[in-house]
Amino acid sequence: MEPILLYDTTLRDGTQGENINFSAEEKIRIAQRLDDLGIHYIEGGWPGSNPRDKQFFKLAKKARLKSARLAAFGSTRKPGVQPQDDQNLTELIKSDTTVITIFGKSWDLHVEQIMYNTLDENLAMIQETVAYLKQQDREIIYDAEHFFDGYKGNRDYAVQTVVAALKGGADAVVLCDTNGGTLPFEIETIINEVEIGLRDYYRLGPDRPLPVKIGIHAHNDCGLAVANSITAVRAGATMVHGTINGYGERCGNADLTSIIPILALKMNRPCVAPEKLAKLKKEQAARKKQQLATEKKLEQLESERQAKASEIKVLGKEVDHALAEIAETTSRHKALKQLEESLQGFHQGVREVMKAVKAKRFNHIHGVLAQLIEIDNQHEKAIEAASEGAESTRAMQPTIGRARWFTERSQDEIDPGAVSGSIIVKTVGEYLLG
Repeated sequence: MEPILLYDTTLRDGTQGENINFSAEEKIRIAQRLDDLGIHYIEGGWPGSNPRDKQFFKLAKKARLKSARLAAFGSTRKPGVQPQDDQNLTELIKSDTTVITIFGKSWDLHVEQIMYNTLDENLAMIQETVAYLKQQDREIIYDAEHFFDGYKGNRDYAVQTVVAALKGGADAVVLCDTNGGTLPFEIETIINEVEIGLRDYYRLGPDRPLPVKIGIHAHNDCGLAVANSITAVRAGATMVHGTINGYGERCGNADLTSIIPILALKMNRPCVAPEKLAKLKKEQAARKKQQLATEKKLEQLESERQAKASEIKVLGKEVDHALAEIAETTSRHKALKQLEESLQGFHQGVREVMKAVKAKRFNHIHGVLAQLIEIDNQHEKAIEAASEGAESTRAMQPTIGRARWFTERSQDEIDPGAVSGSIIVKTVGEYLLG
């Protein structure tokens, strides 16, 4: 049976998937892996759209591929512009690939209502672009964008766009289910009808092979990209577009990792050499073993991390407790210092009372006594702040008690109206003597 050509667009369509972004150097390495697998065509990107893809094709000139053919991707010329004057086409030629893939509009709705173009100009854009690039001695693959939707809307015009590419000299025409909404039975019916139309164009009987390859490019919006690709092969397609793991915009593209084994093992359609599949299976087993080892190592590291986290948590609590004790001790020391200074002030006040007595300044005594009473009241607060159970606080208790006795005695026995020097002297003396 005729072999199926695999066309990988992971490096272009696949990079439109969410969270997928390859550098030019990474794309080179992926292309080499795809080449090792036995992929026939590798679409490297759109050199006219961004600097990264332009850099990729520059690097690709030095990166030799064993068997895969590298393709550059781009659009038809702009309306009203000659192919040789179109910058996009110039960049495609500069990419220096043996294959160029061009996409054009198949749906009259897009041509007239989105591009505001005419149907005839769109046909001319397709034919002239393909012809110009074919003159550059390149293999030309034409992607008929939104073909199945266009065919449902206006089958005659959709087929005319394909014929325009063939008139330009396209080597393959790829029918694209760009919206991913076509069902498998529709795929089969439409491809069969297109093949009949192409046979009429070439005036070929049903037993003679077409001189052009028919391909399928399916998106996965309905979850049918693989099914539609397989159905297209049953209907006569000999080129299948897809991406590794089905990467791609929105819901992705047809998954080549599913399509390849289905074609090779289920349908007995040659697409990848048996030794390549055997090598892939061996590599997969090795990667699985490595993955299991990595997962085991990660589990071990996670267990160690949790143990360390527990240790850190305990250590954190110990540090918090130590800091709390330091704060408490600092606060107590501060309160003790304040209490000590207060007692010194009280003692000094008592001496000042004695001096006032000797100087017979009895009116001054009452003011000093009032200050001593206030200082004594503050002693209780200081004691509470410094904690009565502290050893240093207990050592101060006799002095504090004497101060309390003095203030109480002073209030009880010293009459502000008739201060007796002898009473004051006696009270002060008893305080000082302890």
